[in-house]
Amino acid sequence: MSVGGSFSLFSRELDFLFKSACICRIQPFRDALAMNNIWFTLKRLGLGLILIAVAASVLLFSDMRSRRPIQNSETGPDASKQSHGEKDLTAPSGRSFHIGIAYLAPEQAIDSCLAGLMEGLKELGYEEGKNVKLLKTHAQGEMLNIPAIMQNFDSSDIDVLVTFTTPMLQGACFRIKNKPVVFTCVTDPIAAGAGRSWMEHLEHVTGVGSFPPLDQTMDLIPRLVPGIKSLGTLYNSGEANSVKIISVMRELTRKKGIKLVELTAASSGEVAQTTQGLVARDVQAIYIPSDNTAYQALDGILKVAATAHLPVINDDAEYLSHGMLASVGPGFFQSGKATAPYVARVLLGENPANIPMTNVSINVTALNPDVAKKLGITLSPALLR
Repeated sequence: MSVGGSFSLFSRELDFLFKSACICRIQPFRDALAMNNIWFTLKRLGLGLILIAVAASVLLFSDMRSRRPIQNSETGPDASKQSHGEKDLTAPSGRSFHIGIAYLAPEQAIDSCLAGLMEGLKELGYEEGKNVKLLKTHAQGEMLNIPAIMQNFDSSDIDVLVTFTTPMLQGACFRIKNKPVVFTCVTDPIAAGAGRSWMEHLEHVTGVGSFPPLDQTMDLIPRLVPGIKSLGTLYNSGEANSVKIISVMRELTRKKGIKLVELTAASSGEVAQTTQGLVARDVQAIYIPSDNTAYQALDGILKVAATAHLPVINDDAEYLSHGMLASVGPGFFQSGKATAPYVARVLLGENPANIPMTNVSINVTALNPDVAKKLGITLSPALLR
């Protein structure tokens, strides 16, 4: 081998050794750098996953809170299980009380509910003419009269205001500032604005709601009108109670394969004409919800329905004798009576904010054989039991 060849070989070997040494030194550095990059990436991923989990938990909790009124809105807590604890609610001797009573207009349902309230109060020792003075007023069926009524009560010397009907409760929620309020004869206090849920409500308001037993109503109607495909209803879309009921009825009728034909009336003067509109749409029966506007013109509804040979079903047995075929309702006498302990607790100084609202809905079903005979409807023994 020549000197030049030996030198060339030596140079290549030297170069190889140099590069190998460099690689041996650099490779661990590169490996460490790669590991650091991987660790940094994993830390960022882990932190991101933790933040996502926290955010999801917050959103889930918020969503659950916002859903509570919807889940409980229809029936609320079982009033039969609503305990007033070991509280002694009997009227103390030597004291007298002033109770305000506010309702939209004279109605049989109001009379029944008020009778229940007074009976419940009497059992606790609160009796009109002895230690209780009542101040009653109503809005003559006009919503525009409610603000003035609330203002008068708020500046009066009453110890508590008891409101009947949804419009009066709504007026008290937003107009009463200085008096405690107990409501009754109300379909859905949450929909009326009394609170977010049965436990979380306006600080000056508590009471008893009475959502109608709509499931039982929709079980009964097809038995009264076999093969029914079209059910008519009318209501005032400005009444929160009616809007809530109709929203539930839509789903129930859909499940039954029945078309719900809805028409609205803004005032009692429009009710009869609205009923004629239902007749023109070939409905096979008419359902009247707890709508104050409809009940103010009930006779007009029944007259149009009778002429058209249509059965009418409502949610209050107090009106059965007016010409209803059937009534499936919450039993307002019992609702009123269940309200008495709430009134007593407030009269004895308890803050309404600490008294959960509740629901009393006792299924009172009644049939009218005379109307059934006129309509050619046979009421089976099973229905009459």
